[in-house]
Amino acid sequence: MPTKAPAGATHPIRRKGTTSMTDRSKRRLDLAKVRVIGPPEIVDRVVDAITTALPSANPSRPYPSRHDSGHVRVYLEVAPE
Repeated sequence: MPTKAPAGATHPIRRKGTTSMTDRSKRRLDLAKVRVIGPPEIVDRVVDAITTALPSANPSRPYPSRHDSGHVRVYLEVAPE
């Protein structure tokens, strides 16, 4: 993979999936990222409990679990109140 930008480019080449230092510095340091995996009914109850206790919690939509066919996964960004 090339390590230099093509002629005329104004930005360096980055490998897919990597972030630059400036991208990292924009991240909020007061957040925790949580992943909840399980049967849909249980995940809904857990996500409801978290968002009730911490209204600033930001849940994602449910995604199918990669490991268990009947399970889902939900990601939350949670900040302390």
